[in-house]
Amino acid sequence: MAVQREAMSKLSFLVGEWSGPVTVLRGPGKALHLTQTEHIAYKLDGIVLLIEDRSTNSEGGTVFV
Repeated sequence: MAVQREAMSKLSFLVGEWSGPVTVLRGPGKALHLTQTEHIAYKLDGIVLLIEDRSTNSEGGTVFV
């Protein structure tokens, strides 16, 4: 377990709350301009890195989870 935990610790720079604007192109047509929010945290005593994300539109509605 210690070896696995040590290997996962190399990803510690990702841990935290991240948010910012994104543009999504889904083929020809109109681009989606969204706000992407990420919550990144270690789970199971540092063995798993969980990444939860959510994209919202300008009205605050969820587009992607």
